[in-house]
Amino acid sequence: MVTQCTRFDRLMSNSDNRKMDIIWQKKFNAKLGGVNQLVSLMRALASPSARSDVFMFFGIDCTHITCSRERPSIAAIIGSKDSTSVYTQCAGRVVQQFSPKGKIALEIVKDLHILVGELLCEFSNHNSRLPNKLVFYRAGVDDGSFQKVLDNELRAIQRACKELYGHNQLLPQICFIIVKKHHNTRTAIDTDIVSPNGFDFYLNSHAAIQGTSKPALFKFYMMKLVLHQMIFNN
Repeated sequence: MVTQCTRFDRLMSNSDNRKMDIIWQKKFNAKLGGVNQLVSLMRALASPSARSDVFMFFGIDCTHITCSRERPSIAAIIGSKDSTSVYTQCAGRVVQQFSPKGKIALEIVKDLHILVGELLCEFSNHNSRLPNKLVFYRAGVDDGSFQKVLDNELRAIQRACKELYGHNQLLPQICFIIVKKHHNTRTAIDTDIVSPNGFDFYLNSHAAIQGTSKPALFKFYMMKLVLHQMIFNN
């Protein structure tokens, strides 16, 4: 049974507002497995191979409520089950992560190769084929953990691909992007704003409905895909 919780006072205050009805309809539709939005890869990517490419999008994050053995860090990963309906046709995994020392938050996602492998299998079951392009958006990484997260998690992703694709198939191309919203960059810049040794930039990738929108910092690693057109066009 599909349900949607709301507060009665919110319901009454928005009784004449059609926007609230539309929001509820979209939520019900998503929970029922429907599609609310589509990404037009043909339009976003000018590459001639866009028609034959099969994309799969991932999102990874890790949150730390407290640093103790009783309340561990929570890691979550979500993967699309369709190249175009990345917002509704998806599968996810949530795991608890206890720090070995008990007092230090664990940022690296444990057993990531298993989680990625399971989501790749769900994509394959839904589409009868595996993707040849993998795009990972990694959030919640502080400056001091960039390289550590990249080394460990990218190695786990490559391991999952080798185990699942085997030796008879071409391994998928991987793009690993770290997205950082909690940065101290302001309007006036008097120091280096981006790294001269990599490909990173600031971008407002969504519309600001209310208040001031803060651009996110995108850092590209293992970039074998041409994705800047898709990010800006969508």
